[in-house]
Amino acid sequence: MTGVSWKPNGEKCPVTNVKDGNGVSVWYYESGKKRVEGNYRDGKTVPAVAWKPNGDKCPVTNVVNGNGVWVWYNDDGTESFRTTYKDGEIVKR
Repeated sequence: MTGVSWKPNGEKCPVTNVKDGNGVSVWYYESGKKRVEGNYRDGKTVPAVAWKPNGDKCPVTNVVNGNGVWVWYNDDGTESFRTTYKDGEIVKR
């Protein structure tokens, strides 16, 4: 995955840069608040952090060393989906 992310207002996200499977990807809610931040190494998700639309850190998301659960929320605060990782690869969605 190579590329950058964009904020809802059209600005380039300054901390998003994934090239050749390495880097950081940040996604935002329509409100402009941070939604998720994923770090990638060799194309695999290593650590990941997620926030609820109100800005609270997600208490469930915990991906460390490529293992754990990553939860995404809809703009209305309901859970959109969750992904389980093992060794940086998706094993359940």
